[in-house]
Parts: sequence; C-alpha cells; structure tokens
Amino acid sequence: MLDFKKVLLFFGVFLLIFGFLNFIVPYAGLDKLYHKQFIKINNYLYKDYKGTADVRFETKKIKTNKYNHPFKRFNDRVLVKILSKKQIEMATQKALRARPKQTQINVNHAEFEVDTWQYGWIPLMLLVSLILATPVPIPRRLFALFLGFLAITGYTLFRFWVRFVVDINRHGWLELGTQGPFMKKTFVYMNTFFLYMGISLVITVFIWLIVTVRKGDHLRFLKGSDEGRVTGGE
Repeated sequence: MLDFKKVLLFFGVFLLIFGFLNFIVPYAGLDKLYHKQFIKINNYLYKDYKGTADVRFETKKIKTNKYNHPFKRFNDRVLVKILSKKQIEMATQKALRARPKQTQINVNHAEFEVDTWQYGWIPLMLLVSLILATPVPIPRRLFALFLGFLAITGYTLFRFWVRFVVDINRHGWLELGTQGPFMKKTFVYMNTFFLYMGISLVITVFIWLIVTVRKGDHLRFLKGSDEGRVTGGE
C-alpha cells in the first residue's frame, strides 16, 4: 500500500532543493556563467552558418527590469542577429563605389530573443531537484545527474536549433532559407510545440524518469518498505 508520508517527503525534499537552487544559482553567478557560455557556444556553432549567413549572439541590453527580485537580476535575454553575407558584400561594394561620400554600410538583419533563465536554467534546476529528491542510492543519483545534464543540454540545443531554422527560413528577403513548403511547415509546428514552457517541464520529467528510475523503485514508496530511505541500499 502506498505510504503517503514517503510521497510527501519526496515532494517536500524536491521543493526545498528547487527553492534552494533558485536562490543559490543567481547568488553564485551561475546563471550569468550559463548565459555567457550559451552565447559563446552558439557563436561558435552558428557564426558562419552554411557559409551564407553571418549570425551573431549577444546579450540584450535592458534599461529597466520589469521584475524586482532580492537576489536575481532578470537580464538573461540573448539577442540573435541573422545577416546575409551576400547582402553584406553587395552593401560593401556599393559603399566603396560611393566613396568618399559614403563611409559606412547599412544591412538589414533578422533577429529574435532567447531567455537563458527560462530556456535553460528552469528545466535544469527542475531535473536536478527531482534527481536529488529521489530516494535511491547516492551513486545512482550522481550518475543520473551526469546523464541528465547531458540529456537536458542536448534537448536545449535541439530546441534552439529548431527555433533558429524556423527564423532563418521565415524571412524570405534574407535569401538564406533552403526548406521546401512541407519541411517549413513541419519546423514551424515543432517550434510552436517547444515554445510552451509546460512542454519543456514535461520532457524534463521524462528525462528524470529515464535516467533515475529503475524497475522496482516504486516499492520504495510502499508501506513497510525500508527502501524509502533517501540513502537506501541497492
């Protein structure tokens, strides 16, 4: 029979860890570190996209924050700019021909934003909290943290790639899109699906189940089972 005390203990520990992470991550500056690495990694991956696009990732400058928080500044937005190398070259040649009257070039670009706190940290903190609160042996939890981090990072990168492909194909004037009507529509639907925060949380829960839970672990939540202890044996 289900032991509700053990279930409540699990949820209680989960909430405590999740609340603690919401405090310690920004307090220790880990949110800003993640933000910088997100920009660095994606600048490396997308900067010379297929040799036709010049893609730039940078922190969006925010004059005022809508939200007040005792230990976190909500300035986690990354601005993604997409430019056509062909259009840059054409604008450069035009400026050279117009010298000395024209000393700078103007090239239109497409852009969109990503919030790294919502995009990356919330799912990651949820996953870490679920794993640490699960009453399984500590070595299993540590290994689950490793696998879970790889899985949630892979999901985040894939979700961003879908968003990027949608935006680069959305703006026809950039002349960078290569997708046909079917693939274009498919990626739009995928992007819409991934934009919902609830979907990311559900996928995070599935990752937790896959990397942490094994057959028979449900017995730890039954009455009379000593396996419900956080540091229980194999």
